Parts: sequence; C-alpha cells; structure tokens
Amino acid sequence: NEEAHYKKIIALLEKFAGRFKPAEAYYLYTLLTNFLNLKSHRGEIKYTKDLLKLYKHLLSTKFFFKKNILGHIDYHNIADTAFYLKEFSWARDFLFKYKNKLEPVYKDNLFNLELAWLNFHTKQYQKSLKNLSIIELNDYNFYLDSRRILTKIYYETDEVDGMFSLLDSF
Repeated sequence: NEEAHYKKIIALLEKFAGRFKPAEAYYLYTLLTNFLNLKSHRGEIKYTKDLLKLYKHLLSTKFFFKKNILGHIDYHNIADTAFYLKEFSWARDFLFKYKNKLEPVYKDNLFNLELAWLNFHTKQYQKSLKNLSIIELNDYNFYLDSRRILTKIYYETDEVDGMFSLLDSF
C-alpha cells in the first residue's frame, strides 16, 4: 500500500513478466489492478491514469485473456476506467475491438450495456436508451446497471416524473 512498493512491483513485472506462466502473470496483474482500482476509487486520479495504462499493456500482451477470452468483469472495468478518464474515443475503439473476445453468454448484453454507458457519458442520451432497449435483462447485474443508467438519463434530461417512478419501482 505504499508508493515505493507499487513502483517496485511495476518495475519487477515489466522486467520479469515473460518468465511467469500465463496464469501466474494474470494473478499478479490482477493483484496490481485491484490495488490501482482501490486507489482510483479513493479519488487518486494518478492511479486511475496508471490503471488505464496498465490495462492497455495487458491487452497488448494478452495476459488478460484465458483461452483467447476476455473476462466480462475485466471488459467492464477497462471501459469504466476509460469513461472516468474521459478517454471516449479509445473506449469506443476498445468496446468494438474486444466485443468478440467476450464469453458468448455475456457478449451482446455487455457490449450494449457498455455502449449505453459510453453514450450516456458523451451525452448521447437517445443512443444510450436505444442500447438499453436491446439488453436482455435476464441477469441481475445487467438489470441493475441498466436501471442506473436510465435513472441518470432521466435526471440529466429533467424527466423528474420518470426518474421518481423508476426509483419507486426499485
């Protein structure tokens, strides 16, 4: 949890990552991304920038892939980090480029959910609503996340009655 340790593990992973088995490297990088996520959620923007840089590195080295599949949580976290940093163009390219690397069971719903978030963050509310309408809400996480976006859209567009109605239905 100290800056010196963080810098040291980054340097060691850059130097020796190729010596680890893929599963070991994935585990070590996951620990590092968890640390950076924790710092980021505490509002330390420097770490958020480092996190996106690390995600980009992991995508290029394929350490985040298991049997050529990108985990749905990783996909979401990468997109969410890019949205937070307002890296919208990169985020859009990422969503399309890695859509087909997702597990088939999550692919379409997750892609449309993340596209809805992207469109929300870029104030394209109608496009966001269109993406939300495509999502099959058979997964509780997709349901909750889509309702979060919808609530935010109602708020941003001054649709107060719709927002309160949606909140009541929660």
